[in-house]
Amino acid sequence: MFDELSLKTEEIEALMARVFALVRACPVGKVTTYGWLARAIGYPKGARMVGWFMNGSPEGVPAQRVVKLLQGGLHLFIHK
Repeated sequence: MFDELSLKTEEIEALMARVFALVRACPVGKVTTYGWLARAIGYPKGARMVGWFMNGSPEGVPAQRVVKLLQGGLHLFIHK
């Protein structure tokens, strides 16, 4: 089970780098979800963690391509 408190700074930075690489690989005109990214890095219940990473995404990471998937459909966020 995912335990955010047990991760070390180095591990968090490595996970962030993996998430940002996946987002950069998302083609123009396509979107991905926080949940899909979390599963892709091995944390199936880590959508909130990915959201936290994306909140601090560096320039050059197309954060607008990451959306929240709700039961009723997609929910879009505007990242600054």
